[in-house]
Amino acid sequence: MFATRKSLYIVDVPTAYQNGSIVTIRLGETATYSAVTITNKETGEQVYSMIYAGTDHIQLDLKEETKGTYTLLLNIQGVKYTGEFTL
Repeated sequence: MFATRKSLYIVDVPTAYQNGSIVTIRLGETATYSAVTITNKETGEQVYSMIYAGTDHIQLDLKEETKGTYTLLLNIQGVKYTGEFTL
């Protein structure tokens, strides 16, 4: 008797790093599309929004933004991830 094998697809969880005003996002694999939205947590103002196609990393320079706490929303092909950071 043989066991039936099922394919298992493992997706790397994206990671984000901050160095001063530079935010780097590593998607783990090349995504068909990914959307990045950054919102000022105190004011609710959306300060950045962009859709990227066919990339595995994104780098943003937020030097023009005011000091404060921000929310990062990353949507990779319909799967959403969130995080917070401070400038």
